[in-house]
Amino acid sequence: DEYPVDHVTEEHREVIAEMCSKVQNPNMPNLPSVPPHPEVPDTAGPQVTAGGDAVGDQEGEEQASPEEERWDLRHVYSAGEIRARAAACMGLDGKCDSVACSRYVSTLDEDYVWDTCVDCQEIDYGGWPEDEYPVDHVTEEHREVIAEMCSKVQNPNMPNLPS
Repeated sequence: DEYPVDHVTEEHREVIAEMCSKVQNPNMPNLPSVPPHPEVPDTAGPQVTAGGDAVGDQEGEEQASPEEERWDLRHVYSAGEIRARAAACMGLDGKCDSVACSRYVSTLDEDYVWDTCVDCQEIDYGGWPEDEYPVDHVTEEHREVIAEMCSKVQNPNMPNLPS
């Protein structure tokens, strides 16, 4: 009943079956295919930031309480990481089959992460943050890889960063 991981992806199951067993349909760990995930965060207002700034930086805006959970963009997967399928998108209740391009982290628990593709990022977070990113540029090649592997729409929304 105890495993050092909380999920085993379908891709992982396939690799285990192909590379780690000589029998057809080997017994697999009794774990879900996607990690347990938080409720979809509220995307209204400036709640999603890259640097963990308090909600409502403008004078007169409401400040976030220490207990209020926000999701900060902490990592934009590199073109190489995306090509290697470093992380699967966790959106659509784990049913999205795109590769993640971004990792968000809960402000309440640094170990609580949410990997997302461009399309689910639009749904869950309202798109890319407006101004704060954990990287300072995104090359044209990187943009092409994000568009090709992390989205199902033509001309997806891209980060507002120089090339």
